[in-house]
Amino acid sequence: MNQSVLTEEFGQQLESLTIGTKYEVDSETDEQMDHTEMRIRAIMYSLWMDAQSKKLADNLQKKQAAHFAQLYEFSYGVPMYDREYNPPRDAESLALMIIDEKQAFIKRNKHLYLRYERFKKITNDFPILSKQVLVDYFEHSKKKDYELLRNTLKKHLRVIERIYKEDEDSKESTADKSEDERQARLGCKGYLINRKKVYMTPDEYELHIANEKNERNKVYERLGLSMP
Repeated sequence: MNQSVLTEEFGQQLESLTIGTKYEVDSETDEQMDHTEMRIRAIMYSLWMDAQSKKLADNLQKKQAAHFAQLYEFSYGVPMYDREYNPPRDAESLALMIIDEKQAFIKRNKHLYLRYERFKKITNDFPILSKQVLVDYFEHSKKKDYELLRNTLKKHLRVIERIYKEDEDSKESTADKSEDERQARLGCKGYLINRKKVYMTPDEYELHIANEKNERNKVYERLGLSMP
């Protein structure tokens, strides 16, 4: 199981769910889909991926021990078959590779569990009947009447969209802060240039300002004007 499989399962579930309704999945109805239905479909996909994320994370967790055991076994055996036999270099590079892969795995699984927690947070705040419909379908893959599912989502659509928007804004803010910190370690700051944030050292920024001033001077000279 992986995210591609989950995406494919979502498409199959949606196709099965809408058969015989005016929202049936096909190229013709997709072209005629109104804005509200497009919003509902987008939220359905997000909720599906969030609700299924715990299963995906649990599945990956089960494979983790065996996978890293194989890596450790491999890292132990490689120097023995290396004709040059340079254990310190080989052992160090392989150990670093395993550590990097472990950290990436932990980070990915943490993200998956957080997605599932977001789904629980969303549904737990809804009335019991709405919660039951959404949990049954998105988490447990139980078939539901599409009109019932659609109307339930439509009723809470703005709330759900707001939660996803807030999460997205928070991620962007965190990413911007991390980039600011990384650039600061390189001696750079963020400057707003042509409405875009550009990282430069203070010296580079001063040179940029000087170049812009020179260009403006040339334009004013060509026009026979004096600088303000």
